[in-house]
Amino acid sequence: MFNKMKKKKINYTNKININDPLNWWNKFWLAFAIFIIIIEFVGLKLYPDVFKPFSILIISIGIPYFLIIFQYRQLRKKQVFRLWFILCLFLLGGFLFTEIPDSIPKEYLRSFQTLKTPIVFLISFYIFRKISKSIWKTELIIPQKGNRFDFDEGRNYNLMDYIAFFSYSPIFMLINW
Repeated sequence: MFNKMKKKKINYTNKININDPLNWWNKFWLAFAIFIIIIEFVGLKLYPDVFKPFSILIISIGIPYFLIIFQYRQLRKKQVFRLWFILCLFLLGGFLFTEIPDSIPKEYLRSFQTLKTPIVFLISFYIFRKISKSIWKTELIIPQKGNRFDFDEGRNYNLMDYIAFFSYSPIFMLINW
């Protein structure tokens, strides 16, 4: 007689479709990064008094942290990972170009040496992701402060999520030492 209202189970999982093509979010951030890189490199070439070597340092260190904040889950998609990898290979080429003697002024040398940081981040992300998938059978997620459950993935954080997340900064420091 009493109509019991059924509790509707809420599905918090919002998994990423690996085969999904690039969406506007990925295109926007990739285009934004390419635009900033082009502006910086052209600015360094045409206006060296305005664009200082410190701006290259900001780009090379900023891209990995930017990827952690805005693209960490999206890097699971093969297309997204490949495009970022190609962009980071371009930056690595900029680093290798600086290894040619007398190719750039000496005051730019230290800043250009940090251009290897984004490719090292992507390689370490790939390695941590493969370890996580093989041992824990889960994808990497970013642990949040104060909560041990990720609503988007519908699971608790595992040890590999913490190991990967807290290993990136020491890896960056060692690669740029």
